[in-house]
Amino acid sequence: MDKDTAKQIMKSGGWLAGVPEPYADRFMADALLVEFEPGQFLFRRDDPPGGLYGIVEGAVLVGIATPTNSNQLVGYGKTCGWLGQKGSLVGVPRTMTFEAAGHLTTLHLPLSATAKFLAGGTEETKILASLSEWHYDMAVGVIADLLIPSLEQRIASILLRLANYPFGIAGPDGWTIELSQTQIADLSNVSRDNVNRCLTKFRGRGWLESGYKWIRLTQPEAMRAFVSRDDDD
Repeated sequence: MDKDTAKQIMKSGGWLAGVPEPYADRFMADALLVEFEPGQFLFRRDDPPGGLYGIVEGAVLVGIATPTNSNQLVGYGKTCGWLGQKGSLVGVPRTMTFEAAGHLTTLHLPLSATAKFLAGGTEETKILASLSEWHYDMAVGVIADLLIPSLEQRIASILLRLANYPFGIAGPDGWTIELSQTQIADLSNVSRDNVNRCLTKFRGRGWLESGYKWIRLTQPEAMRAFVSRDDDD
């Protein structure tokens, strides 16, 4: 993939899709195309400040430190997602860990590139600060999912979010998730058996297909309607 194609992908969804195109182009002007192999770390908690990464193709696993786990899985980022803005805005060490879930293509903006963009003035600062607001809204969405009392509706809502539906863009294979059932259980705060039972029900309804470490949503609109119901009958 060439850099121009990568930039067009990043402008097609997520936070950057809402940024006026002249600013979006200037924001990515000095971006570097960087690829990662499965299991490689983009950066880890306590690493020195660094620049931003935009997910062009692939997915990342998001980890934080907890009292019982030095790298607890808490998130899953996909195409059009951006990460690492805290180092660019505040200049502090990394507070989270990001790992390539599979082969990953990114656009990387070194600190020098973000500093150059911010030097443009107040409007540029507001635009980059709006990325933090975007991430805040995402965090609220995660909390809202975990507060859904119905097990089936909670997992359906989480699957939609993990697949980036409807706010991202579908990949070449559709709305997909490359995670194990154990990882989905961790992200849903339920047991793996509960995830397995829900996936079996959802397959029976024709909402998804699944295999080893992959899920493809075939009827995401039906899942979304189910999540919006008052019950899970």
